[in-house]
Amino acid sequence: MTADSERWRFAVVVPSRDRADLLATCLAALLPQLDANAAMAIIVDDASKLPLIDAPATAALLAHPNVRVVRRAQAGGPGAARNEGLRLARQHGVEVAVLLDSDCVPPPDYVQTHLAHHREMPDAACVGGAVIGVGKGFWSRVDAAMSWFTSMPGMPARDVRYPVHIPTLNLSLKLASVDPFVEGLRYAGEDSFFVLDLVRRGRRIVYAGTPVLRHFDRVGFAAVFRHQYRWGYHTYWIRLGFDPSLAKRILFALGILAASPAYAILASYYILSAWLPRRPSDWAIAPVVFALSAAKAVAASCGALFPSFAFYPGYSPLDRAKTQQ
Repeated sequence: MTADSERWRFAVVVPSRDRADLLATCLAALLPQLDANAAMAIIVDDASKLPLIDAPATAALLAHPNVRVVRRAQAGGPGAARNEGLRLARQHGVEVAVLLDSDCVPPPDYVQTHLAHHREMPDAACVGGAVIGVGKGFWSRVDAAMSWFTSMPGMPARDVRYPVHIPTLNLSLKLASVDPFVEGLRYAGEDSFFVLDLVRRGRRIVYAGTPVLRHFDRVGFAAVFRHQYRWGYHTYWIRLGFDPSLAKRILFALGILAASPAYAILASYYILSAWLPRRPSDWAIAPVVFALSAAKAVAASCGALFPSFAFYPGYSPLDRAKTQQ
């Protein structure tokens, strides 16, 4: 057993790609907590154009004695980056790891609170905290509502039930209780698949409501639309499994297009019924949430028919099937 594994039982895993300035803000809030809680941080550089250890904003921060840096030679998406960090955590004997994105700012009690949750809930495989969006203007409010409606501050603690999931950017895991993330999803969705798969297999996932993490939300119509539309690419693969059958994919694509108004109404209901009671002044976002939900239905049909929209090259079920032949 190494000296590191004797010392550390808790790690924070932070994937990042070409976001040195945001990562620096995240680490400035995180690093003071590492020494106090005997924790380590694992930074996964997902093939940044300029290596994060060489970037002026992060070079000194990444030299911290409790920080380990892993650099991937080729981008494989958030799932692959998180798996890289979790593999290193296991090698160091880590028992509980918390996932943190580089565009977030953790509160001063971030590490301590996650550790306390796992002591209090030994049967929980994962424990999630709340997320509050940080951003200016109308489109940032839309982004926050559509992204964080399942994990808003002030929501009651609860066990997570299918079909709702919680985001993984403020989620701590008992490593002995979880499997790796799906790799190769191009834009997003690996967190949904991860949480929903655990729920389907009967693992306990708890939304605890704390700690409260700040996330820098998207600003402007183009950024919000692009994120929501691209998220839709993964719907077929997340909800129905990685079945490459052309007939099933065509049926799904036609079905969700036909049902897109109903899909948009249902999605808007879930989002707005959670968001508006706590943000009643945001009633004006309702038609936009509906329109973006309808757009996601269109994207879902595209992602089902054309897996290259949803996966990095070599990762789609069709690519894997060809490799196995």
